[in-house]
Amino acid sequence: MCSFANGSAEFAVKVFSLVATFLVARALTITAHEVSHFATARFLGWHDSSISLPFLSLGHPQTKVPGLNPARAQASIVRHAGWCFSLALALFVCTTCSSPTAFAATLTALDALSSDFFGAHPDGYATAAPSGSVFFCGNFGVLLLNGLKGAKVLELLRQMLRVTMVRGAQSAGLVTYKPRNGSSVGVRSRVVNGKRTDLSHLLLRKFKSALGGSAVNSTNTSPQLFQGHTRFATSSICNLSGCHPHQWTPPQRLMHWQWGKAEARYVGAVRNVEGYITHNGDLDFFSVNGSTLPLPQLQGMLSRVLGQPMPSDVDSVCIAGLLDLLRTKGLWGPSVRYAFVFSALKPSGVNKLAAELASLKKILDAVAQAFEEQWAQLLMSPPTDVESGEGPITDEASAVARLSSLMEKRMLELVVKRASLTPLVESLEALLPPVSNDRGVPEVAHRNLVVGAVQAFFHQDLLKAGFDLMKGSMGSFGLVLSHSLDADKEVGTRLEVLVSRRSADQT
Repeated sequence: MCSFANGSAEFAVKVFSLVATFLVARALTITAHEVSHFATARFLGWHDSSISLPFLSLGHPQTKVPGLNPARAQASIVRHAGWCFSLALALFVCTTCSSPTAFAATLTALDALSSDFFGAHPDGYATAAPSGSVFFCGNFGVLLLNGLKGAKVLELLRQMLRVTMVRGAQSAGLVTYKPRNGSSVGVRSRVVNGKRTDLSHLLLRKFKSALGGSAVNSTNTSPQLFQGHTRFATSSICNLSGCHPHQWTPPQRLMHWQWGKAEARYVGAVRNVEGYITHNGDLDFFSVNGSTLPLPQLQGMLSRVLGQPMPSDVDSVCIAGLLDLLRTKGLWGPSVRYAFVFSALKPSGVNKLAAELASLKKILDAVAQAFEEQWAQLLMSPPTDVESGEGPITDEASAVARLSSLMEKRMLELVVKRASLTPLVESLEALLPPVSNDRGVPEVAHRNLVVGAVQAFFHQDLLKAGFDLMKGSMGSFGLVLSHSLDADKEVGTRLEVLVSRRSADQT
């Protein structure tokens, strides 16, 4: 009897020893696996990386690498470092250690291959290497097609906000456009959450106060956008200036021209001009005329060209600046600015914009005034224009074809005469070639300036601006763009809101 008891006790101790050895080895190999991710990320410069090892709570261990774009090569290096290390460790342990330890190392290696190499994860689990971070930002919003349904908008936004808060609830913002004095005016509210406050309650209370009444005009039959965003600051400080929606250039009143169907001609009016963006992801580079600008150079270039200081140091605000630069339809000033940057500027001159020409905006405004004057004279011509010898303009398509040709002709003549464009020529000699050659023909850069400005005036709307932005950008994008000049467009014709995604390595 005593012998049986001793044998049972010895067996229990042996089993306990094996199980304990396995559990300790399993914990150590898992820890080593995550350390390999962490060390690789730190070596590559991602110093905000951290490790989570929730063994006691039975959670999933993971390495967090805030801000690392999953499409970048560095993310692949961080991810594959884990399974390579675990596999090498298992091979070493199997040849040198006991069975429980070897089994634990082998199991960890198999887990690593499954998750890091094949991308298979348990429900609710995503390693930081492919996803970039456990927390994310989120775009949300409502496009209201009819004001009669406006009573439900705020409650719907509240529900969306509460769902999106799960992805990160440090700050949030909302913007919409309200009609005022013949224009659409942006109404934006942004908040930073506190330790004991509810983000959705904070934002909607401030938003309702900013609206000064109902969110929607029940008699409004035009579409109305409510554009929102929640943010978790993965690579910068959480503050109000970093909160979305972002705007670079403050609202301004500019002369805006658009085709009047009733009048069968272009009609001008001074309108409010402003745009907003909400962005989930990272902007790493932007290409201008063959020059790829990293974020610091892009920030400097936008400050010079737009004539406005950078409103925040976060990368997303540069997208708002690019929206101001790219959305120019119906505006001569922004169209000239667009043409100067994207059509006329020499590649070598792009980098100089970040450090030189403090008076650039003033110069471009003077050139834009020449375009405004020629445009006004052109519109005073009769419907059957003597310059073209063609029939009357009857619709927008024929107006664009006729007027764009005539504007290019008029402005190119001014270039040859050096009239009106003299300030540009004298001040931007380092960036543009001489105004004309010996034959009196405009050089390519100056011709591109004129043609680019005219084409931008007629065609560079919000949708085109969005496509150009994505074409020139490198980074990751969940993006919503909106603009006051497009806030009341008919959805059946064109929805002037762009939602796009693009990875850093996508061509």
